[in-house]
Amino acid sequence: MHPVNWNKIVKSKEGGLGIQAARVKNIALPSKLNWMMYHEQDANWAKIMLKKYCTGPRARASNPDSLPSSPNWRAIKVGFPILMKGVCWGLGDGSRVKIWADSWIRGESLRELIEGPLNQGDLDLTIADLRHKGIWNWDGFSFVIPEDIKDKNRAIPFRIYIGAGDFIMWKFSKDGEFSEENNGISFQGSWIWKLDILPKIIHILWLSFHGSILVHGVLASRGINCDKHYSSSATGFTFNDNFEVWLKVNNASAVLHKSTVRWGTLFLFAIWSLWKNRNKVIFGNSIPNPNLHKACIHQVREYFYCVSKIFQATSKVAIQVQWNKPPEGWFKLNTDGASRGNPGKVGGGGIIRNSHGFWIKGYSRWALRDGLTLAIQLGCQQLEVELDAKVIVELLKSNSTSNRSYSPLLHDCKMLIDQLQ
Repeated sequence: MHPVNWNKIVKSKEGGLGIQAARVKNIALPSKLNWMMYHEQDANWAKIMLKKYCTGPRARASNPDSLPSSPNWRAIKVGFPILMKGVCWGLGDGSRVKIWADSWIRGESLRELIEGPLNQGDLDLTIADLRHKGIWNWDGFSFVIPEDIKDKNRAIPFRIYIGAGDFIMWKFSKDGEFSEENNGISFQGSWIWKLDILPKIIHILWLSFHGSILVHGVLASRGINCDKHYSSSATGFTFNDNFEVWLKVNNASAVLHKSTVRWGTLFLFAIWSLWKNRNKVIFGNSIPNPNLHKACIHQVREYFYCVSKIFQATSKVAIQVQWNKPPEGWFKLNTDGASRGNPGKVGGGGIIRNSHGFWIKGYSRWALRDGLTLAIQLGCQQLEVELDAKVIVELLKSNSTSNRSYSPLLHDCKMLIDQLQ
């Protein structure tokens, strides 16, 4: 008997084991062909497909599906409806994106977020019609937009410089690139994969989250009668919280047990030891181990001091935290940001100072882009930039865009940096 349904196993590690199902893979690949054809329209293979199968006569045919076509084109047609379900817009100048009908607010359309009467022609309005030089014209809407919807609109990054067209993204992935995995799975136990514990204990926790530990109640729910059962009272566990919450809270506890080991680690080993002892009693006709707690503590100590990552040697480098003046005649831009939760409201800003450390200008919003824009407006051509986000520095140095969701900001920042000396 399989403890966990195959449909759960083939989900990503947000809820499953990350094993890919062949059928899903075969459906996803044609969708990826559509994605590649859109982004590689200058490639020879894409030109051939478009010239051969996207002609006027085929489009005007009464039954275009009956016309002869290659296996590759038939696969592309199969994948197109699936692709359209996951496509959303990333914003450049907003001229191609319909403000009400298209998905551009984190994969949703404005019409999905708000209801109200629209005037004639509103459905044809583009974002460029209601947004000019980074400022929304809220009076141009047919009715008053709630503040929380306005905040969502303001949080979407736009490109603000020349040569910035709108582009498509994949709304089911964090970076906007096409992905075969659905990131919308509502699995609350993803933290178990990050535990510093033995893989076999992680596996038993994963089974527990799916209600697939083969105890008497689970077997009975699947139509299997079992006379032998192990009373839950024998474990001594009593709790009123939700089971998943109970597991997470105990695992996260950093309190030291009297055995001088962390309670979170001892708790996980205790679950494993109780499960093994329970199975020996039921299936091996053995008696409960009266010294189980001592054996468990011994195992935890051995793991805690010999295997746990907490005690692995790590080299520490002291970093001097001090603001240093830029060279004579230069200016320095310092930026930073913060968020209230993740996801949650965010803010950013920065300050420009001269070579004597004197305040030149401060600002708030898109931290780096607005800072570079301000520096150029002030004539600070010789500029040093300091920020505490290494990933942003690496993205700016890279020629590729690894995250489509933030490519408008990266595109503008690179263009602004090129304008500096």
